[in-house]
Amino acid sequence: MSLLRDIVKKRKDASKRSDAASVKSTGARSVVASLYSLAIGGQRVKKRRRPDFSTLGAPEWYSEDGNPRLPSDMPGTTTRTDLPAYTIAHGTVLALRIEDKNHWLSLVLYSHAKESSLAAMYHNAAKICGEVRVCLEKTKNISSIEVWMSAVAPAGELISLTATVWNRSMGDPRHPQGAKVAFKDKFPMGTFVFPFELPPLPKFVPVAHPDSSDNRKGFVPLPRSFWKDKVYGDAFYQTTSIDSDNYWFLHQCGVGIRRDSVAGIDEDMDMILQYIPLAPPLPRKSVPFPFLASREDWPFKRETLGGWVLTPFGGRGRIGLEMVEVEGLLGIQDPSIVTAGHKLEFVVILWSKSADALQLLGQPAAINVSYCMADFMPSSEALRPREQSRTTRKIEQMCRGRIWSTDTGRPSEGAPELALVSPEHILQKMSASRATPLKPPAPSRMQSTWSADDQDEDDGKEVEDIVQGDLEDSSEHFVRLEGEIVVPPCRPVSYRYTEIGREYTLELQFAHHLYSHISPTGPGLLAEVPVWYVADRPLRGGPATLNDDPTYLESLPLNGATIPIPSDAIRWPKVIGKHAVSSRGGLAKLGQSFLGLVPPKSQQHADP
Repeated sequence: MSLLRDIVKKRKDASKRSDAASVKSTGARSVVASLYSLAIGGQRVKKRRRPDFSTLGAPEWYSEDGNPRLPSDMPGTTTRTDLPAYTIAHGTVLALRIEDKNHWLSLVLYSHAKESSLAAMYHNAAKICGEVRVCLEKTKNISSIEVWMSAVAPAGELISLTATVWNRSMGDPRHPQGAKVAFKDKFPMGTFVFPFELPPLPKFVPVAHPDSSDNRKGFVPLPRSFWKDKVYGDAFYQTTSIDSDNYWFLHQCGVGIRRDSVAGIDEDMDMILQYIPLAPPLPRKSVPFPFLASREDWPFKRETLGGWVLTPFGGRGRIGLEMVEVEGLLGIQDPSIVTAGHKLEFVVILWSKSADALQLLGQPAAINVSYCMADFMPSSEALRPREQSRTTRKIEQMCRGRIWSTDTGRPSEGAPELALVSPEHILQKMSASRATPLKPPAPSRMQSTWSADDQDEDDGKEVEDIVQGDLEDSSEHFVRLEGEIVVPPCRPVSYRYTEIGREYTLELQFAHHLYSHISPTGPGLLAEVPVWYVADRPLRGGPATLNDDPTYLESLPLNGATIPIPSDAIRWPKVIGKHAVSSRGGLAKLGQSFLGLVPPKSQQHADP
């Protein structure tokens, strides 16, 4: 029993030992409250440590037998509904086979893409429209011509739209307005044009709860097209293997040729396209930072107060042999919506009982302000945010911002950065503590006579010393800083989907070579707040009704390759597509790019 008491018992002058320097600085009130909560089973004293994990964009879950409703727009944004007429065409052709002398199948898509883009581009609730061109120099055994549009992610297919522009039940291809009598012959020679229009792209797509035991469903915005490694048009495109990367969304539109003969081989080709949701941020009025009378008014979790999103953070470490604790509050204006070129302003308030800690960590040179992107590794935390979300992200810094003390004011443009300062009195204090010799180790209690009465008396004196020391050091110190960072262009926009997602954050790291960080784990004090990145772009064009005018569509500039349309080409009426209820079938290949065909500028008026 005496050995157990020897281990538990502390020396009366424990605060002077180098291996127990943190005992006194802990604070008697916190120690007593924590021990009391352990004894009676209550809650521990709350601490402001790690910033909260992000829940922006997380879906709301509904039971299968409930009445799910589509979510509203992200607060602070609006959806573009003023889409004009399409302004450009993109074409592709089916690669030649051995028996083919010329290209005979082409797909043309009309969109809002830029002239420099290599892929068609669509936005909110757009109707993908185009035409299939068939030019045969000899008859072919074709039973149907189908158009398919799909959006695919690592977790599976998001959407699937289809339109059958021709099949045998629709009659003779040479007579679009003829009787709908089943056509039994081979597809005739000639040039045929089959216009089509697919249903509007959905704004939201359903997702399942990541827990296999939970059958609830939710909705998230349809993610934009996203590849990696190489720029393809205005999107990222991976040249090696899309399946080798877990961060991609592939939107594509293709044509399927179906044959009904015994030796017939179905042919499919696809054309990559881009989908970018446009959600411009709403105008926001600037509001002053909320007044907080004392640190007790600070929140323990991220919350919105007075038009500001406040994120508490904190940590503890050492300055020499002194244990210090620092807490802070990072605030940005609500809602947390940013876009390219947006100047994100923020406010930071630091608190500590150690004036030395704030002199070191509260100077602008000790704070690294960065705008970061974070990809969720394949995990359930993308749709179900929780504490583990911090460990399932791959974070990359995109740009840096600047910060200044509120007392000194905003620095002028082009002003040099301030150098990191190490106050002289702190250096002297640390040198003095290192020069103080350590006391020899105390003899073991097993080698001395122990008295229960003496032990109780010693414990009482020790607690009295700690409480007295804590009362003497009750002063609090505050530092306020302000800063800003210009948001760079980001691809893709913020999104969440099954097991993957992309979010953007404002991060502040506090570090100084005289401060040794202990808790929470990390290189230094960290403050982090998530923001939701949205995109917008100017669109120019006539009224959307022009999309129904074939003459207008044929006059649009063309990028890519296609089959020229002669004057005697047979044009079928536009076919309106639908949502697919069955799989496409077949193995689609990417259409061939512009190689040796009629140049785009002369295609519209060229004859075969």
